[in-house]
Amino acid sequence: MRPASSSPRPEAAHERGVGLVMAILVLLVLVILAGVVMQNLSTERKISGHTMRASRALTTAEAGIAEATSRVRSGEIRLDESRPGSVAQIFLASLQTKPALGTDSTSWATAQPAGGWLPYSTVGRSTDALTIAFTRDSSSGAVMRYDDTRTPSLNTATGMAVMQVTATGITGNDRGVLRAEVILQPLHPTLSGALTTGNNVVLSGAVAICGYRHSGPTSFADGVNGRFGTSNCQGDEVGGGDVPAVWTAGTVTNGSSLVYGSPAATIASQSGFYDGPWEALGLTQAAFTALLGTPNANPTSFSGFVWMDNNGTLNDGTANYSIANLGGEGVLYVDGNLTLTGTVAYRGLVWVEGNLTSTAGGEIVGGVVVRGRTGGSCTLTGGPAILYSLDAVNTAAARAVHQLVTLSWRELR
Repeated sequence: MRPASSSPRPEAAHERGVGLVMAILVLLVLVILAGVVMQNLSTERKISGHTMRASRALTTAEAGIAEATSRVRSGEIRLDESRPGSVAQIFLASLQTKPALGTDSTSWATAQPAGGWLPYSTVGRSTDALTIAFTRDSSSGAVMRYDDTRTPSLNTATGMAVMQVTATGITGNDRGVLRAEVILQPLHPTLSGALTTGNNVVLSGAVAICGYRHSGPTSFADGVNGRFGTSNCQGDEVGGGDVPAVWTAGTVTNGSSLVYGSPAATIASQSGFYDGPWEALGLTQAAFTALLGTPNANPTSFSGFVWMDNNGTLNDGTANYSIANLGGEGVLYVDGNLTLTGTVAYRGLVWVEGNLTSTAGGEIVGGVVVRGRTGGSCTLTGGPAILYSLDAVNTAAARAVHQLVTLSWRELR
């Protein structure tokens, strides 16, 4: 008799088939999960790499801001305030290979040491080039200024011109763009008049002195006739903050000169003359002395702080100095008597410890202070015209101080 058949039960075969399907599904899920994990790891690596490159790009852009502001602070790079569209660009190029730019733009080679230039600008003309420009009013296009004595402090009339520095750092395919807005550090000078003297004033001939406050970049052609005539200074007046044309501790004798100011054209017999030029400039005596540098009885340039003196001792001089065709921008301190001849085109403050005598034409935009010597006088015959501009004095002195103030700092994109 043969034994019975031992073939598997149908239920067992079904269970093995379900188990195989489940195993395949689990394996498929594991494969998918592994793929997702690998994708996430790859994405994280990419994000991490992008973050690092973006961080490096911003750090590189900061280095670009540093070069630009350093060269503005030193006075090497300077924008023309009379031309709101002025632009300076620094390229990753040598002096021989830097590109030529348009009329309102100046081209500069990077100051970085050769052999390892950081990529915060471009080799040629580009929107990514390291750029210094004025911040401008969106509607008028005028240069924006910062005046911490006014509300609002940002305006287009008074204060220090606002400059914007834009740098683009590039690392691989990542870019970081930074923009800083800076101004020259203001000194807050105070002047009692367009012409302030400690002795008598004698005016005659075609002298025009205007105590209405004028903008810093007032043209030298505006004002030789005062507030009236073919060329006049009224268009350069900012409104408010005016002073007399002449403020003096002595008397004023005016033959036929044009004088304008507020609350009066001239104010005589006043007390409270300055202790020294440092007081007029808003500096300490020590700071002013440090800025003066080395005395020179015959300077060849009158830009910056210039000290005309023969012995290096403040306010002891009775020497006589003469300047023909005074031109420049800054603070001119003359420790003695001064005679001006020729044509004047000076922006800033002229301070004379002795007596001032002038037959010069032209203009001084800023202010003149004459202490005077006993028995002497401040005598202007035929010029120069003096247009009161606190901003011209402030800007001229601030350029020589070489300090900047950062108003804003932001990432653009």
